[in-house]
Amino acid sequence: EGCTCGCLLSCTAEESNYWLVQCNSFTDPRSPELAPLLVAIEYITALEGPFWRKIRGKGHAYSYGISHDLEAGKLTFSLHQATNPVAAYEAAGAIVQKLCTEGSEGSEGEGPMEDEEGEDGEDGEEGEEGEEGLDPCSLEAAQSGVLFGLIEPVDTVPGAMEEAFAMVLQRSPPDQLQWLLRAVQAVTEDSVRAAMQKHIAPLFSGAGRTVSMVCPSKKRAELEEQLQKLDPPFQVVHLDVDSFVSTLAPGSGFADLRKRVMKHSSEQTGA
Repeated sequence: EGCTCGCLLSCTAEESNYWLVQCNSFTDPRSPELAPLLVAIEYITALEGPFWRKIRGKGHAYSYGISHDLEAGKLTFSLHQATNPVAAYEAAGAIVQKLCTEGSEGSEGEGPMEDEEGEDGEDGEEGEEGEEGLDPCSLEAAQSGVLFGLIEPVDTVPGAMEEAFAMVLQRSPPDQLQWLLRAVQAVTEDSVRAAMQKHIAPLFSGAGRTVSMVCPSKKRAELEEQLQKLDPPFQVVHLDVDSFVSTLAPGSGFADLRKRVMKHSSEQTGA
């Protein structure tokens, strides 16, 4: 609690970076924030959406994602095959912060319009920077994407039976899917922005996050230096492949690693 800590695994055979950044979320299947959160995640991670343009489009990472685990009560931001993971992480945080900012109406005034006109020649990238606030058309497309994702697994009898069995195991209400479908259709722009502010923004600011990272061995020192420049800094315990295997081999391996990470974090934050 109160710190951002985790593990950094370096590997000589790896050429890319992989990140998982996790924070706590809710577990109530009937939470009024569930549908807005699902739509918010779909909105920012959609094909040719904000993350696509600013993370993959600029070559920071090949793949990215945000997922919500309702059973565990965890929200996770992921990067896969990243060439510049810190830049990708900061770009994602900036996107979420812009979308959470209220008063975006003022950003559509004459000032930003003039800036866009002056920068149109640079592949339209600067024009994209002026796209603050939630776009109604993209928001509607995000709702459609969430609805499809909910319906597609149950479009066959075996799929519907499997979903019903999963609901029983999870102790969810039997009409959870129907309730969620209605809730997604009723999502508003304000509720999506509120979900971003409350649940997604903490992935990129504040404390209480856990991180898991894999990097090429030759890039380890550079990455650790960049992590210390984040606000707040990421306190990570470094492991190479051999030490990682030996640490987790005992039955108490995961617990021992967790204690080691927390000890390292308290030492660094207390220094």
